[in-house]
Amino acid sequence: MLLQIATGFHTASEQLFDIYCYRDPQRERLAEVLEQLSELQQTLLTNSADEMPPTGPEAPPEDVAWHRSTIAYGYGSLLLSKAVLRAHPALIAAIQIELAPERPASSAGRIQYFRSLGATRDVLQEGAWKLAQIAHGLTGPEPEALRAITSAPMGEYAHKAVRSAATPYPPEAAPATAKTAAEAAGPKAQVAVSAAAVSSPATAARATSGARR
Repeated sequence: MLLQIATGFHTASEQLFDIYCYRDPQRERLAEVLEQLSELQQTLLTNSADEMPPTGPEAPPEDVAWHRSTIAYGYGSLLLSKAVLRAHPALIAAIQIELAPERPASSAGRIQYFRSLGATRDVLQEGAWKLAQIAHGLTGPEPEALRAITSAPMGEYAHKAVRSAATPYPPEAAPATAKTAAEAAGPKAQVAVSAAAVSSPATAARATSGARR
């Protein structure tokens, strides 16, 4: 289930990118994405509130996995709330632009609309790769995305995440650019970077199943 949630984050991010590519605001499509995110949020909250097995140094692997996934669900809910909040300026701007008598091609409202969509995508991409990373490390060594939460004083990491800038790509998988690809290939190499490589990380796009609920 956790991988399915990560896929949901990624899918919403791609839907917003598609909306972003239109010159005119897509109010109805944006509202549909927000409705989907609301449904995803309900799943996250339900799993966050599930009864947990006892903790302890001798906890079996399945209990450790349950504890880790519950933390991930709670943190995923936080990131999803953050994404929805960042998307609402775009929704309001889209409504106001549609109501404007002339709908100018360039305006402060349009700038805010596209800026809001971009900020929302960043948060959703962050949620996708972090939840996927945790899902692949429910047992064994604690994954870095989870360690960042558990190593801080209780609640502190989440509190800072509410206002901090999003981290749309994991540190080891920064988006490819013509410059970075050329540097890796060496001098005199001709490098072509696809639009897909630039627009989205290799995160949970292919994740279709989970290990918990």
